Amino acid sequence: MSKTKDHLVGSSYLAIFIYFILPRAQITTTSNYWTIFFSFRELAVGIITIGMVVVTVQKLTGNKWKTLNLTNMIIWAFVLYSLTTLFFIILPEFL
Repeated sequence: MSKTKDHLVGSSYLAIFIYFILPRAQITTTSNYWTIFFSFRELAVGIITIGMVVVTVQKLTGNKWKTLNLTNMIIWAFVLYSLTTLFFIILPEFL
């Protein structure tokens, strides 16, 4: 592997790991249904993280995802994280 590809692999895995350990808001309400909805976020983050790792491994070893740019995938994951965090901060004001 070339030095650039090794750097890309390391950066991708580091960014995915950072995404996984970012703090997430824990919201508890008096309604069990809302609490279940908010606790689904932890499961969704795990699924998204596993998906990103699988896509990264398949792209780098098997060259399966030819048109996918790993940088864009990771950037959009962080954008999604930021938007959901904003949503979870604002939502309790309306509940």
